[in-house]
Amino acid sequence: MDSIDLVIYGIKRGFPNTKCAYTELVDNLNKDFNVRVIEVLNVIGKYTNIRSNEVSVEQNLEYFFDDSIKIEKDFRCGKNFVKLLNYSKEFTDLHDDNYKSNGNLIQQLLMLHEASDRLNSKFTLIIRDDLKLDFKLLIQKITKIKKYVKDKEMITSFYHSNRGLSERWTFSNRKTAKILLRRSSLVEKFLNESDKYSYCSSQGLNGEWLMRYTCEAHKILPVAIPIFSYRIRANSVIHKERIFSHPRHWYYEWFTVKALLRFYFFR
Repeated sequence: MDSIDLVIYGIKRGFPNTKCAYTELVDNLNKDFNVRVIEVLNVIGKYTNIRSNEVSVEQNLEYFFDDSIKIEKDFRCGKNFVKLLNYSKEFTDLHDDNYKSNGNLIQQLLMLHEASDRLNSKFTLIIRDDLKLDFKLLIQKITKIKKYVKDKEMITSFYHSNRGLSERWTFSNRKTAKILLRRSSLVEKFLNESDKYSYCSSQGLNGEWLMRYTCEAHKILPVAIPIFSYRIRANSVIHKERIFSHPRHWYYEWFTVKALLRFYFFR
């Protein structure tokens, strides 16, 4: 049976409902993999996110699994966070929230980088800890195509590309996963070059654009599965999202459409 590292990262929004969902995820993975769970928890205390109507929410600090490998710290504390956030402020504030979203994204990227040294399995599934999706279907799809996944190939969602490439979850072998987990090292280079890429509507920091940039920079071939997910916010409120992007973005999403076609014709 193949081994897999399941990297779950975030601030534990939606707990305890999310715990049930991610327990189901591991139960399904256990049918086809030997699973090692790595939980990365960003300890930030109370949090506020005006974009998702969350104000002074007390953070839950419980883990999903007792036997998981645990990484716990405040990822706002450190030279890398301050350095990347300050550098991002030299460019456009895409979300017009005084670079708050930039700070959140940089924390996520640093969490992923921290997890990169803990990988020890043949495959890696990297996923946020605040998603609602059909985990059973996801594992069915992954199990079906895992034997074909080679170096410099990754599986992700067709949806949520935002002109770039979805970053909510990825599946790949360990070598490719380490590249994806360490994409924080490309932030400055991406920002300097982002005005060269048509999928970037402005020169600023964006998670999906950075994911696409990382794949192109390292010649990683994305394969996209048509599985939609929702983000869960405080008190298990589901953040409403469009299934399809606005038509004005479709020209820039041919990259993701090709990735979807690869799924249907994947070896």
